[in-house]
Parts: sequence; structure tokens; C-alpha cells
Amino acid sequence: MNVTVTDLAKAAQVSRATVSRVMNGSSAVKPKTAARVRKIIDELGYSRPNGRQGGGLHASAIPKLRHGSLALISIGETKNSMEEPILSMLLGDLQNACLKRNLNFLIDQMTGIDDIPLCVRSRQVDGAILYVPSGSGSVVRQRREMIAKLATLIPVVHLFTPGHPVSSVEHISTNDVAVGALAYRTLKSAGCQHFAVIDTSESLHEALNLRGRALLDRAASDGMSTETFAAAKIRPNPSQCWPAPLTIFQEITEITASLKASNAKAPIGIFLLVEQRAPLVHQSLKKAGLLDDGKLRLIIAGVTPNLVGQLDPKPILIDLCFPELIETAVERLVQRVLKLPNKNITALVAPKLIQ
Repeated sequence: MNVTVTDLAKAAQVSRATVSRVMNGSSAVKPKTAARVRKIIDELGYSRPNGRQGGGLHASAIPKLRHGSLALISIGETKNSMEEPILSMLLGDLQNACLKRNLNFLIDQMTGIDDIPLCVRSRQVDGAILYVPSGSGSVVRQRREMIAKLATLIPVVHLFTPGHPVSSVEHISTNDVAVGALAYRTLKSAGCQHFAVIDTSESLHEALNLRGRALLDRAASDGMSTETFAAAKIRPNPSQCWPAPLTIFQEITEITASLKASNAKAPIGIFLLVEQRAPLVHQSLKKAGLLDDGKLRLIIAGVTPNLVGQLDPKPILIDLCFPELIETAVERLVQRVLKLPNKNITALVAPKLIQ
């Protein structure tokens, strides 16, 4: 069967020009679209006519990665972050994305400017996705230097970078401002006129701050009243991260007591920025009767099954779409390894609402 570019375009539901761009390695095509076109090329067994420049290239001969391996490299200390359930989900998604492309998947770390990861020194991998635990001050500056150095040694894509710390590195991240905006719109549509943001983390997370401030700013712009609850363990001081009125709490029960005593008109909109301590927050609110009498509307950013799957009554959830984010990151990294993109991009994956 002589498959033509027209056949490919029809099967992939794109234009002939888009198919041509993908085959010529253009970065002007969206990663998901390019992946779909490549899949169609493989399925239909297309071969370029021999008379064309570079002719005779069969789909199976599309350039392959030299080592056939990608790595997830964590920048800085990872002991605490490796225990987070969200990271385990990301590792699973990364492994699946690599398996779909017949690529090996390695995990390594870089803890200092001169500590080049073994997988890079031994040339075991073609490229790396970088994961950076939260931090502040001099720690952030050191990690920026480490990222910049690693980027000179191997193609990299930086995952979860709300502040885009190294301009020369490509970034793929959750759209945290969109997360906060979605939380606000959802709670407002439920009749909420008073909003509370809860930050239960133990250190400053720029992504969480962006989510919370996005909601607080929109509420203030609409003339709504707001308040923030932040854990006393947050470093630096929570007052440096969050606006007044701010309550710094030691125990979750302090949040519950404050909300129960509130004179704000029901329902109060509660935005939990991340799901790690969702079971504790939910249990405390439920025990106080705040979830049963309709005084509160709870929305949580995150859908980690073992953290939010059994909560009853079920809260509103915001899916951060990690599989799509990982697919985008891996696709962009492969393109960088093959030298297909001609410039760095910042890709933000939009959240979705689950009710």
C-alpha cells in the first residue's frame, strides 16, 4: 500500500502542512499533536519518496535516542520529598510515559554544584527531567546554579517551576494561578461570600503560594472577605508569604475552632492548597459538624487516591492533570534530545474540576 501525506493527514485529523512539519522536526506543532502524527506514521508504515531530499526514510527509521534512556534527576536534598505520595504518582506516570516510547527510565540526584549525577558522568542517559524540592534563600540560588550547570552537560526539562528560575532551561509546570482561579470561581458559584485558604505545608512552596494568592486576590477584587491559615512550621515565617488576616496554627483543630466561631455568612469557601493533610483537615471539619450543616464548602487541589478517595462527604477536587503534564515533559525532552525545538518554551498544564 502506497501511503501518502494526504493519507496521514486524514488519519491524524490534521493538515498536510502539519504532517510535513512533524516529519521535518519543526517545533511549531503541539507535542500531543506531533505524538499523534508520529503514531499514525508508524501504524500506516509511511516511507518518503526516494526522489526527495532525505528520501527513503521509513517511519521506523525516525531518529532514535542514542542510549534509549531518560532520567529523573532531583536537584538538592530529596529525603523528605521522596516520601510524598504525589512524587510516587509522578514516578509512575514518568515510567509509563517512557515505556510507551520504549525508553529506559532512571532515577538520580544532584546534591551539589560539583556532584554531577552518575547517570550523566557515565553517559547512560540521553536527557533528564529535573525535579526540585521546595526551598528558599541561598538554597534556591544554589539549586539554580546546579540546574544551569547540568543543562550544559545534557538536554533537560525542568518540571514544576512556577518561578522559572533558569531562563535558559525549558519549563513544564502546573498552571497554579489557574488552580486558584478555578477554586475561587467554583466556591463563588456555590454561594460563598467569605473565603479561607489553608496552607498545611512545612516550608515555603511557591506553587502553593501562587494558588492561594490567586484565590485571595480575586476574592478581594470582588469585595469578598478572606482569611488565611498557615502552619507554624512554614519556613520562612508565614507572615512573609501570606497577607493579613492571617492565623498561624499549630494544630488542625485551631482552624476548625476559628471557622466554627466565625460570624461569616454561610457557606464559607475553604480552599485546601494541597491534599497531603486532607484527611486530617476533613476529619476535623466533619467532627465539628461544619461539613454536615452546610456551613462550609471544601475544595482541595489534588486527587491522590489514598488521600482523598475515601473522604465522606466528598469534597470538590481540582485535578492537576499530572499524566498530561508528564506526557508533555517527556515529549519535549525527547524533542530536545533530537534537536528538534529551536527555542525554549514554558508549558503550563491547565487544571480540571472534579465534583
